[in-house]
Amino acid sequence: THTITEEELDRSKAQVKAGLLMGLESTSSRARRIAHSLLTHNRYVGLEEVVEKIEATTTQDLHAVGETLIKTPTVMASLGPISSVPHITSF
Repeated sequence: THTITEEELDRSKAQVKAGLLMGLESTSSRARRIAHSLLTHNRYVGLEEVVEKIEATTTQDLHAVGETLIKTPTVMASLGPISSVPHITSF
């Protein structure tokens, strides 16, 4: 089992925030972010709010998400001919 360190979390936060800021340079990226915000939250979520949530994330939050993912049954979706798709239990 791997424990996420504060240093790893800080690096990840910096990387995510840098990606958000770089996305501001592209009109299509800004439009995609606004559309995603409206479709997901039914409102515009500003960059300041997103950064606040990123900064508020703790290692305990990440461990809780990891525990939830481990306990969640595996799901698989396929599109097209499925005869060559391996059975879900083979993963």
